[in-house]
This record gives sequence, structure tokens and C-alpha cells, in this order.
Amino acid sequence: MFVGNISQDKVDYAMVRSIKDIGHVMGKKVIAESVETDAVLEKLREIGVDYAQGFGVGEPVPSTRLRASASSSCSRADGPLPPRRCASANASTDHFAST
Repeated sequence: MFVGNISQDKVDYAMVRSIKDIGHVMGKKVIAESVETDAVLEKLREIGVDYAQGFGVGEPVPSTRLRASASSSCSRADGPLPPRRCASANASTDHFAST
């Protein structure tokens, strides 16, 4: 609901940041859904969100391919938020899985 507009709306940005802060205080990892653009993904990195999913991260894959792609992984140097998108076959194994 708020995630899609965080790159343009200060209130949505503050809501996502606050929800992330509450989750982290509770010792939880935070997942952002509906990540559609690189701008939103960059704002999530800035905020410190742990995981994301959506078309901006990877295309959905058939469930029959999920098991096959579980053995592969995306390499990245800067933690859970990928500096680039992984191939769609690998998206289900990344922290940023497609919806």
C-alpha cells in the first residue's frame, strides 16, 4: 500500500521507515511487497528494509521451476538488497523474490 510511492511521497516513506523500525525493535526481519521500480528499491535500501518482492525485483516463475532454481543463488556483495536483479530463474532463492 505505501511501498509503491515511497520514492515520491514523504508520508509513505515515513510510514515504511516506521514500520521497519517497529519490526526491527521486535527482532523481526521486514519484507516490502509490491516493489515495482529501481527507485523504490533504492529507497528501501536507504530505509534498511531486509527483504523485498515484486516485479521490480523479478518476474514470477511457475511453481514447477521453484524447486529446480532452489539450488542456484544470486551473488551480491552488499547484503540482502541486491545491487542488481537476479535472473528470474533465481528470483525465488533471492531475498527479493517475485510475487
